[in-house]
Amino acid sequence: RKLILLDSIYSLHGRVAPLGQIVPIAKKYGAEIYIDEAHATGCFGKNGHGLAEHFGVEHQIDFQMGTFSKALAGEGGYLVGSKAQCDFFRIACPTYIFNTSLSPAIAAGLIAVLDVVRDEPELRLSLQSNATMFRDALTDMGYDLLGSESHIVPVRFYNEHRAKEAARYLYENGIYAPPYYYPAVGENEAMVRINLTATHKVEQIEKTIDIFEKIKSIMGTGEPAKP
Repeated sequence: RKLILLDSIYSLHGRVAPLGQIVPIAKKYGAEIYIDEAHATGCFGKNGHGLAEHFGVEHQIDFQMGTFSKALAGEGGYLVGSKAQCDFFRIACPTYIFNTSLSPAIAAGLIAVLDVVRDEPELRLSLQSNATMFRDALTDMGYDLLGSESHIVPVRFYNEHRAKEAARYLYENGIYAPPYYYPAVGENEAMVRINLTATHKVEQIEKTIDIFEKIKSIMGTGEPAKP
């Protein structure tokens, strides 16, 4: 048996997996597909089901998992598959069998949140608009966003020192964006990561853009000269 495992949206780079291309290849070679929708659930798709729904391949994914702790603001997670697969996992997964069940309050809250995700698509439109506005502005400034196509926007500063200095400057100006550096990312990919939300105001995004403009004037945006 062959199994392709992948994230639909990658948590640090914000890159989007080309599911529309991956699914036909998997079917051609008889492979099953297991995707982690943790960063896409509630954010993509007509009904907020994730990137598989966004690409129209939702019913061609064999295993679809995600979390309740990000866009849905709860705790726990989910796995969607056939009845036979789910019955097997209930018996065979120690992390499921020996885990504590969600409390009734958390479960009720998640049901209410899923109703919001389904009934208020304008939140997803706002999220995508905010992300596009921010990405376009920083790209125009010359920043490398490492191929992000989502609300997760890495801003590359190449080395650890520059990333930490950028994060410190952002924090001093009211923006919390922690730095990431090797071994969390590649040696030349040190970054700060910005996460956009549906409820960010335009003026908040503009303020953040202005701060990155100031950072650019201090340290630039390009790859530092090699010693």
